[in-house]
Amino acid sequence: MSGVGDRVEKAFHPSATMKYVDYKTGEFKDVPIAEFISRVKSNPNAGKSDRKIEIASTNIEGDAAQAKIRIESGNVIMNDYMNLLKINGEWKIVSKIFSRVDK
Repeated sequence: MSGVGDRVEKAFHPSATMKYVDYKTGEFKDVPIAEFISRVKSNPNAGKSDRKIEIASTNIEGDAAQAKIRIESGNVIMNDYMNLLKINGEWKIVSKIFSRVDK
């Protein structure tokens, strides 16, 4: 699949990580970004939902930045917190944490 998965892959630095607490089990998860990108690429519905996506806030200082992204769909609200670095003149996400809240 191209498109959404390719854009996600381009946005993240290859060594990035995704960390979260599983909303069902309460278990801490530490996922290599390659695994997350693989999930996105294998999802036939990626990018085809009725999600509302909003950049809630950004904070930029020199070559470092943080962004909060709010994603709302169905009965779920996701809050993604992305840490970015400007590497060789290009912004890359180096870590992602998120929380999930059921409406």
